[in-house]
Amino acid sequence: MIWRVHSLAKQLIAVVMALCLSAIGPAAAQPLLTSVGSSQPASGETLSIEIHEAWQVICASETSRSKCHLSAIGQVAGERAKPITLYLSSMQQSNGEQVLILETPLDLLLSKGIEMRFDGSSPLTLSYRSCHASGCVVPFRLDEPMKRRFTRGSRLVARVYDLQAAPIDIEFSLIGFTAASSSLGS
Repeated sequence: MIWRVHSLAKQLIAVVMALCLSAIGPAAAQPLLTSVGSSQPASGETLSIEIHEAWQVICASETSRSKCHLSAIGQVAGERAKPITLYLSSMQQSNGEQVLILETPLDLLLSKGIEMRFDGSSPLTLSYRSCHASGCVVPFRLDEPMKRRFTRGSRLVARVYDLQAAPIDIEFSLIGFTAASSSLGS
């Protein structure tokens, strides 16, 4: 499926499409590939999304260059008056090292950091790096021990704290991470 859209809207459409398509569930064993073309066909820009269960591989290509990253969305566990969504995405640094980035909304207690638990294991505490108009970021390296946790686990719970220091648990499914990571080539 190819759509023509403005460059600024590509990423938003890609995320919305990925959310809608991932809600369908694991109906097909093969990854779903969707491309979004540029509003300027001469430029050759495309945005493709591969769905691997709960994970997506999003690639932006222009001519011969392609930039890809992994992405997953976590939702609040249980019921809360105010839903919170965390985005977990990846980027590759210039030295080839893979970095995962948790993106959070602004209205959280930053001083407590974020705790990550894989399948109920003891928590790993991460610190916020910076905050911007769209939210805060918590980058961490996807080194071999961390990658093993992602590939062997089935669930990641990220604990953040609201401004009153009450814990909020956000669940990420790790199903599909291995396939998405392999597709990315990491």
